[in-house]
Formats: sequence, structure tokens, C-alpha cells
Amino acid sequence: MSQYKVSVIMASYNGEKYINDAIQSLLDQTFQDWELVVCDDCSTDSTYQILKGYAEKYPDKFQVLHNEKNMRLAASLNRCIEYARGEYIARMDDDDISLPERLEKEVKYLDEHPDVSFVSANIQLFDEDGIWGIRKCSVELNARNIYRYHPIVHPTVMIRKKDLVEVGGYTVSPLTSRTEDYDLWCKLMYANKKAYNLDEIVLNYRENRTSMKKRKFQFRVDACKLALHWRKKLGLPVSENYYAFKHILHGLVPQALIRYYHKRKFGKNL
Repeated sequence: MSQYKVSVIMASYNGEKYINDAIQSLLDQTFQDWELVVCDDCSTDSTYQILKGYAEKYPDKFQVLHNEKNMRLAASLNRCIEYARGEYIARMDDDDISLPERLEKEVKYLDEHPDVSFVSANIQLFDEDGIWGIRKCSVELNARNIYRYHPIVHPTVMIRKKDLVEVGGYTVSPLTSRTEDYDLWCKLMYANKKAYNLDEIVLNYRENRTSMKKRKFQFRVDACKLALHWRKKLGLPVSENYYAFKHILHGLVPQALIRYYHKRKFGKNL
């Protein structure tokens, strides 16, 4: 039997600026049967010291891991999964804010739907000036839609640990270095796991409204290769290759136009 209902897993690299706010949002949850397993990814700031302080104050709820060298997100999260003692695994980043009822709502759904492997939800986009947009998942979470649209917001997800372990956790590979979450959802679809998106906002997701970073072109090429791999493995028709090549096509769009589209798409929901 699991020691906790939920293990929240988090990886942090130089997260000292916001990590206290992220952790406080967990401490403020209406559902309290959780632990936090957090891996400091060889930070050069005070992140590890901050985390050790929480572990000393809350020894039963905090497990703090430390990488001797920078291992990046997927490998760090896999370390967290190894130590997690919860029935469910919830993801969270070190600069986001979980709304107070997030864990309660996601646990309730998984408890009531034992056939569903993992659940995600909607988010509010915020920065230093406050909330500026909303992102909602508008499609059913099946293999085709996950392949096409990348509709799942990683730090909103809660998943059954047994299913996460069954598919081998996160893939650690140069090909998935920026798309480890997309690869995981595809692995779960390939394993015939079910997913559902709660039509509720459960998380404030930190993203600057004016300075979207443009991905390096190599990352877009890698994302295209990964999508082509999963198109074939999931048994989708060749005509679906268009959605894989969109990664590269988007890299050719001027940055100013991307920022304008992003603000119009997500800001209009306010």
C-alpha cells in the first residue's frame, strides 16, 4: 500500500527566485495527503539550500534529491519517480502556482475513474504583471489528437504511478531533450492508457507575455523526427506527417508574428 496518495515530483535548476511560491502553493492545498519529491539539478544558486530548509522543517513531506552534475529534466524526474511513495504522481514546475483545489480535484477524478491513467487540466498564463491569458484543452485526449496538437500541459498532469513505471518513465535521449512530456503521452497512448482533461483551471503557468523564446532550429528538427516516429508507431496514416513537419515550418515564422499570434490566441480568453 502506498504511503501517500500523491507524490508531487519537481526538478529545479537555479530556481531560487520562484520556488518558495511554488512550494507554498502546495502547502496551501485543500488536499494534504501528499509528499514533494524534488530534485535539484546541480544548481549554482541557493536552490538546494532552500530545499534542504523545507526538508528539515517538513521531514515527513519533503524528499530532496541532488544531482552532482546537471542531468536535465527527464533524468531528474526519473530520479524523483524512483523515490516517490504515492499512488498517484503529480507534476509541477518550480516557477508555477498550483491553485488550492488542484490536487483535490485531480485525485477525485482518478479515484472515480479507475479506467483513466492520467488527467490534465487548463491553465492561466501569468507573469510579473499578473494573469494575462488562459489556455484550454479543446480536444479529446486520444492518440491522434495528442500526436497532432500537443494539447496537454505537463505541470498540470496527475498519473497513476503504476502506469508511469509500466511505460518506463521519461525517455532520456537527445531526441526528447525538449519534448520528454510529448514522448511520454505517446508512450502511454501506445500502451492503450486512457487520459482525460478536466475542464477547469488548476494551475497558474508562468510565461512572459512579451518575450516568447524561439526554439533553436535543431530542437524543431528533433521534434519533427520524434513526431514521425510516433506517427508510425501509433499506426496513424502517412497523411498525418503534415503535423510532424509543422514543427519545422513554425521555425520559419518571424518571431514578432509568433508573439502576436500567441497573445491573440491565449489572451482573448480573459
